[in-house]
Amino acid sequence: MPSLSGICQLCGCFGKLTFEHIPPQRVFNSRPAVVHTLWGMGIGSKHSKLPPVEQHRRGMGRESLCEKCNGKTASYFGDAFADWTFQALEYAKKVNGDNRVALPFSIKPLNVIKQIATMAIAAAPLSDSPSLRELRRFILSPFEQYLPGGFRIRAYLNPARPQLHDDPMLTPNRMSGPSAIMDIKAGKVSNIYCEVAFPPMGYVVFCDDPDKRLTDQIASLAEITFFGRFRYGQRADVMVNLPVRNPFGPVPGNYLRA
Repeated sequence: MPSLSGICQLCGCFGKLTFEHIPPQRVFNSRPAVVHTLWGMGIGSKHSKLPPVEQHRRGMGRESLCEKCNGKTASYFGDAFADWTFQALEYAKKVNGDNRVALPFSIKPLNVIKQIATMAIAAAPLSDSPSLRELRRFILSPFEQYLPGGFRIRAYLNPARPQLHDDPMLTPNRMSGPSAIMDIKAGKVSNIYCEVAFPPMGYVVFCDDPDKRLTDQIASLAEITFFGRFRYGQRADVMVNLPVRNPFGPVPGNYLRA
């Protein structure tokens, strides 16, 4: 398979792009997967049919990072993110329904949130703005604390649902880029940069706008932006009030009732 050349979405250099697993390969993302995307929704709307899903032969992801950035972020944040995910998996096996449970984690929070930011940068279309440049710097500088540029991250438990595996339209996998989710009746708006959902977790990266109220679906997710307050490599015991959500379709913030 010929390699793809382009601009790395993290460092901005032109060169050979490698396949970035989103989430990392070590957290169960190494097998063929189908994925809901906003691109699929656009195609479905154009042709008046169900939105087609993307098919990935080697796990969910994108050819979007150069080899150096791919390896660097995996080395800096991969182990800590896997640790967090394995702990979440044990909880996901035990909860069901529309539960919201305060769960204890022993993790390296800053490392975890930098990996989530890396996933968002890799998954979303290439773009540039002062806030995105700050987010890229935050990822590439391991010791830098605090998520920058008004970005915030919320999370939820996304348990695997084996009974739905035969229907690709019901896949719990989602990789959606920038969009604005509006609740006209309630006067609420969520400016989403990216949502990545892959069992046992899901993450929404969004831009905080103090003049707008978040839609109820996004507001109901667990705020984990505070992970950025910790030092790089620092292990800490944190409580996260994680809800259970079943992502459905390509639109960020859209979930089936459990």
